[in-house]
Amino acid sequence: MNLEKRIAELRADVLSDRLSMSIGELAGLYERKEIDVHPKFQRILRWSDWQKTRLIESILLRIPLPPIFVAQDENGNWDVVDGVQRLGTIFEFLGILRQEDGNLRPSLQLTSTVLLPELENHLFDSEDSSAKSFSPAMRLDFRRSRLDLHIVLKESTPSSKYELFERLNTGGSIASPQEVRNCVLVWMNESLFDWMADLCNNEDFQTAIPLSERLEQEQFRMELLLRFLVLHDIQIEELRGIRDLSEFLNEKNRQLAENQSLNRDEMERRFKKTFQLINQALNGDSFRKYHPPQDTFKGAFLISAFEAVAMGVAHNIKRWDRENNAAKKLAEKIKSLWSEESFVSNIGIGVSSSVRMQHTIPLGRGHFKP
Repeated sequence: MNLEKRIAELRADVLSDRLSMSIGELAGLYERKEIDVHPKFQRILRWSDWQKTRLIESILLRIPLPPIFVAQDENGNWDVVDGVQRLGTIFEFLGILRQEDGNLRPSLQLTSTVLLPELENHLFDSEDSSAKSFSPAMRLDFRRSRLDLHIVLKESTPSSKYELFERLNTGGSIASPQEVRNCVLVWMNESLFDWMADLCNNEDFQTAIPLSERLEQEQFRMELLLRFLVLHDIQIEELRGIRDLSEFLNEKNRQLAENQSLNRDEMERRFKKTFQLINQALNGDSFRKYHPPQDTFKGAFLISAFEAVAMGVAHNIKRWDRENNAAKKLAEKIKSLWSEESFVSNIGIGVSSSVRMQHTIPLGRGHFKP
């Protein structure tokens, strides 16, 4: 197929419309459940009160905001593709935002800003006469403020919504790549998201991989789990075909969500046995750099060690199940990994993740065979 025809074909997959709506109109849609801002997303994509106040300040000062993207479902209702945090913040400020359990969240109390320090402690409305709240005129003006919307119509292909969400959020400062994937999982297969989130709380997984608070907040542990699920048994030819790791993980994330025959029980068994053994061997040292002269592990968690050790052990876990003194033997194998020239020479600065994995994962499968 020539390029021009292919472009025309893909354009036909996404049918869209544009319009402008007042905040009051959008609030009405939300209260009638005609627009979904995904309560679970509010937990995944967490804004600080300062970020929320900055948004309210921008609306008050008529500072233009990026458009809200929504996807129309088969019933004509709207699913927010991009703008969950903005709409969630607005509805929280209005006092109508509901939590996952259906209960109302407390109304947002604003903080001070550089331009409007007077916003400090203000609510949109309050029955408490002693509380700071907007005047009737300010409330009316706020509800009349308008937002631009782009609508992906229901005639578009289902995958166009997820593709649009990933593209709009790629490289954004608010959502990490895995936070975006988590949102796609919630859309496509919420029970799979809940299952994966539960695995991330596994005690052995937590102990074996100590992460900083920042990485935990950015859902990097969930990304490590996703890498484990899709890489521990990947075909080597497919591994060699990876060009961009983030795009590869996006695609595999969607494939997992669509896979109705996914054997979660077997996946969970392999995952738990792998990290139980790794934890028994070296606890939180398993993925740090080993220094033979001092016989010590130093430094932070290394993704290269995770690729070799975790993927290698998981690939051979049935063999390890039959081993006596498995934890002691694994500890020695992890230490000896750092004497492997083919491992050390392919994990340095400047080696891309896709190139590195072509070495670390096959090597790990061989090195960690009991």
